[in-house]
Amino acid sequence: MLRLVFLLVLITFRIPAHADDDALRSAIQARFPYQKIVGLHPAALPGFYEVDFSDHIVYIDHDLHYLITGDIYELNGMHNLTETRRRQLHDTVFDQLPFNLAIKRIKGNGQAKLAVFTDPQCPYCRRMEQTLTGMNNVTIYTFMLPLLPGSEALTRAIWCQPNRTQAWENQLLRGRAPTKNQPCDTADLSRITALARQLGISVTPTLIFSNGDIHPGALDADSLHRLLNDTLP
Repeated sequence: MLRLVFLLVLITFRIPAHADDDALRSAIQARFPYQKIVGLHPAALPGFYEVDFSDHIVYIDHDLHYLITGDIYELNGMHNLTETRRRQLHDTVFDQLPFNLAIKRIKGNGQAKLAVFTDPQCPYCRRMEQTLTGMNNVTIYTFMLPLLPGSEALTRAIWCQPNRTQAWENQLLRGRAPTKNQPCDTADLSRITALARQLGISVTPTLIFSNGDIHPGALDADSLHRLLNDTLP
């Protein structure tokens, strides 16, 4: 039996053809108004363009008659072209994260880099936080993302503490919420929420590795250590 290498879904839709990339981008955006186009390039597949949306990649022919979803492979060497591009996009996403909005902690030598979107009341986030305490080779950027009921007020309280790192660890590791609510500017928390929405992050914890891997959900220590090592040169 032949093994299916990739799945292509063809969807036909009628849109007038456009010659230049700007007009093509506008036509695609009009067809998919709720998707954000972050890139548009000629694809390795002849006659098609690669369209990079914020959360996935599709391919559209230059006459806008067909749309292809799924991974495209170069059969010589079985190179997954879509996955390579996906990693490049995620790598760019990591480098462009607003790290000034994160709680930064360095474990050991801090050589590996990891961004974590996490909720202060999420039980899986507490488990992930416990696992992170045992790492000795990572710099952690924690982005507080309140998704559970009541988490928004708790997130603001942690944000407004003089020592956010201590307040965060007290909450997640020791179950001690801030005792004093000090008012402060919390506009940056809204920016984090907007960023998570843009990246398609809807569960906590969500981990973003520096090599472009995005992992929703908590990881055990062995898996986390392996994935962090994969990011190192």
